[in-house]
Amino acid sequence: MEKLDYDGIVEPWKADLIVARARRMGFRHDEIPDVQQGMILDVMSFRYDAAKSNGAQESTALQSVIDNHLKKMCRTTARYRARVDRLRDEPIP
Repeated sequence: MEKLDYDGIVEPWKADLIVARARRMGFRHDEIPDVQQGMILDVMSFRYDAAKSNGAQESTALQSVIDNHLKKMCRTTARYRARVDRLRDEPIP
């Protein structure tokens, strides 16, 4: 797997966190660069506010943002597969 370089755009630990969370959630190695590329804008726009964090560190708050995005991607894929299966099972008129 080729590691994408976002140096100068986001801190390296943030890009690495995307990869680690995607692996943990079961994304395949060939999907991870696309996942990372699709999520980098969310990570760039994330602003950590210690006053609103309820004691969570920046990495914990960012992990939550990343996990929510990954779950959304999984739900989208599951809905698409279910739709394809339904269409496949329909009789052709």
